Amino acid sequence: MKRLILLISILLLSITTIQAESLTLQQAIDEALHNNPSIRESLISVQQSQIETGQAYSSLLPSASASASGSGQKSSSQNLWDSGWSLNGGVHQTIYQPGLLTNIKLAKIQESLAKTNSDDLASQVREAVESAYYGILSSDALMGVYDENIRAADENIRKIQAMYKLGIKTESDVLKSEVQKGEVESMLVNEQMNRANQQRNLLTLMGREPQTEIVLESVDVEVIAVPDLKNAEKTMVEKNRELVTLTQNRKVKQLNVQISRESFLPSISASYSVGKSGTNSGASSNLSNSVGISASIPIFDGFKKSKDVQKSKLDVDKIDLEITQAKQDLRKTLASYYASLETYNSLISIQEKNLSSAQKDFELVTRQYELGLVTILDQMNAQTSVLTAKSNLVKLKYSRKITESQIVQLIGG
Repeated sequence: MKRLILLISILLLSITTIQAESLTLQQAIDEALHNNPSIRESLISVQQSQIETGQAYSSLLPSASASASGSGQKSSSQNLWDSGWSLNGGVHQTIYQPGLLTNIKLAKIQESLAKTNSDDLASQVREAVESAYYGILSSDALMGVYDENIRAADENIRKIQAMYKLGIKTESDVLKSEVQKGEVESMLVNEQMNRANQQRNLLTLMGREPQTEIVLESVDVEVIAVPDLKNAEKTMVEKNRELVTLTQNRKVKQLNVQISRESFLPSISASYSVGKSGTNSGASSNLSNSVGISASIPIFDGFKKSKDVQKSKLDVDKIDLEITQAKQDLRKTLASYYASLETYNSLISIQEKNLSSAQKDFELVTRQYELGLVTILDQMNAQTSVLTAKSNLVKLKYSRKITESQIVQLIGG
């Protein structure tokens, strides 16, 4: 009967696994980027900024207009209608006005800013997906460690129970072993809950229903692909999106200075118009042409323009300080990430040695326990050391992988 139940359980598990969708990390990232509403909104902002750039360029083109009119009146003395008509057309061209070309440069920078903001948002979503993905894989690995420990505990309990029946061990030994198994089972349940939370987070990032069944493809946690700290810092200064945004905003501030200075310059425009008019009286129609050019220059506005220039210069100084501070903060954060990476490498090396020693010690203590040379507490402590070393090793490797993702996001990858 037990075998039948076991076979049914395995069959149901296989069916569930088959129904669950297999998902790679890149597929999860692509889906999240495609479905994230904030990213889609940012892409619309990019399109709007592109249109605004086109509108800025259109200010270089001439404007044209045309009009037509007609009128009529009746003479009371002659009882006749007298009517007239006119046609007019004209072209106006701005030759120069303050900010004419600078506004085009400004629009192009705003377009670049919109694109940078969109890319930065996508990078943040990518990092969040990677963090959740690695978190799920870490939980899967930990649950595997706990499952293995529970199976070993079951086997150990059976041995102790057999020795208890033979009078070699006490009932207390059996109970202590069962308590230890229960503690590991509690750890397994907690990790299952943690995995469920991580999976719901990942599915939400992907724009899916939180209860969707998925199976994640494994990643190689042994491979960490980041440049050395010096090259990473150089790349960060060039590509970090926060710095890129600040640098672009600095260009905007500089252009504002230029626009403030240009406000002292004259505005120059030219125009051409043509018109034709006539009546129904048979007289010949009149044709007129006119060409004009105009210029205007501000004389005095109470020093407002001078103050605008000074204020714009201070805005540049202010953002220079922001850039300096941002670089210092980012260098500090990057150094912290690399320090964490080195710490993880050291701790992983230590835990690998600890695990090897703990496994050998557990095997030795188990044999000694069976021979009555040590107590059940000695065996339990040895088993706990193996469990601790294995679980710590899993957590360290996936934490190191998450740190790799944070570094890549920080340097603008």
